[in-house]
Amino acid sequence: MRGKKNNNPFLFKQFQVHHHLCAHKVGFDGVLLGAWTNFTHAKTILDIGSGSGLIALMAAQKNNAAIITAIEIDDDSSIQLEENFISSPWKKQLTGIKTDFLTFEKSQTFDAIVSNPPYFIDALATPVQKRTNARHNTLTEIESFLVKAVSHLNPNGSLSIIIPGNHSSQILSILNRANCYLARLCYVYTKSLELPERILIEAKLIKCDVEEKSLYVYDKEGNYSPEYIKLTNEFYINF
Repeated sequence: MRGKKNNNPFLFKQFQVHHHLCAHKVGFDGVLLGAWTNFTHAKTILDIGSGSGLIALMAAQKNNAAIITAIEIDDDSSIQLEENFISSPWKKQLTGIKTDFLTFEKSQTFDAIVSNPPYFIDALATPVQKRTNARHNTLTEIESFLVKAVSHLNPNGSLSIIIPGNHSSQILSILNRANCYLARLCYVYTKSLELPERILIEAKLIKCDVEEKSLYVYDKEGNYSPEYIKLTNEFYINF
């Protein structure tokens, strides 16, 4: 493994993720999105901005027959992604590509596209440029990203993303302009706040009834809620 080997990878029930080279470490958003996204019937899956490869690995665990492509722009993250894929039980179905998705020219379309996108719209840059590149985008850039993602969907495919609650109206407007229709929404609360901290979105090219749900990560006593444990149980070792 390139650089100093991390002796403490993030351990899941069926795989492990080394992430010490990555701009983004394994975190709540990625696990939540990977656990929530429906990969069941997908034959081809695209993970955009894959980072350590976490969501792609979760997709492989949930659907070990799918062919999964993971795109990552960062050099070090791409290297670590490949290492995590090779050490997993699903290395034959996982492919990493180092590229900028906005210049991704592959004509293939996919049954399922998933992304934990850079969503700190118009925010101040972080001190570390690498982390800034992974996290920050203008609204125009995010629209270009989402429109391109939609263009890679199969007619019956789905696009799944996670966004902050305070950016929902902007993102939903972009999807609407891209002629993409909401299929599922999940409002995620970690504290007793009026607005959700995150929103999980599944969108499709075909108009359908929208399924809306709320997920509370913690119960009133501050313990993980039964709903959150049920959602992530097949991945987290402690559940």
